[in-house]
Amino acid sequence: MAIGKDFWEDHHREDSGWLTGTRFDDLLRQFGLTNEVIQGKRILEIGVGKGFCTESFYKLASELYCCDISETGLEKVKPWAKQVFQTNDINLVPPVDLAISQLVLVHCTDDEMLRIINGVNLSDDGRFMFQVSGLKDGILTDRARTVLVDDGSHFFRSIEETKAIIERSNKQFVSIVGPNDITHAGWFEHQWYYVTVQNKM
Repeated sequence: MAIGKDFWEDHHREDSGWLTGTRFDDLLRQFGLTNEVIQGKRILEIGVGKGFCTESFYKLASELYCCDISETGLEKVKPWAKQVFQTNDINLVPPVDLAISQLVLVHCTDDEMLRIINGVNLSDDGRFMFQVSGLKDGILTDRARTVLVDDGSHFFRSIEETKAIIERSNKQFVSIVGPNDITHAGWFEHQWYYVTVQNKM
């Protein structure tokens, strides 16, 4: 079972290291995006982290919606969002041209990942881009398993496993960027990759 709402509420109130401090330029680079590509788009940010990217999305988007499991996190980004939504209500977000999610699905079970993919409402030519964490060579140290997996906080997926979840969804695979090697606090090596899906044709 994945860590839940109370866990994230606590960490948003504490502004803890569990929340991503991803900078906007890094986010664009990782997803292969540019300011020009997202200018004027209706955007959904799934997982607001510390809000570092939210203000930048707001400056470029024609409409910005934010979705998070934490009410505290959503309260912080309300000045920039046209509307905010709890993760459970993601299906209520109006259709968007671009939905983007960084470091969220690594904390979701397969069923929750599938629910989020299904719940994102895309315009006819809209795209949902999301980051996924996978294990390099499928190797996980005992320490990482105890601290990051057995406690229900992390779910690592191969590209094939992610594609299998997409196949079960109402979206279809478009493209992938990566994987890029990441070292997690010296515990183990893993990989991040960035997937784009669209509505099924």
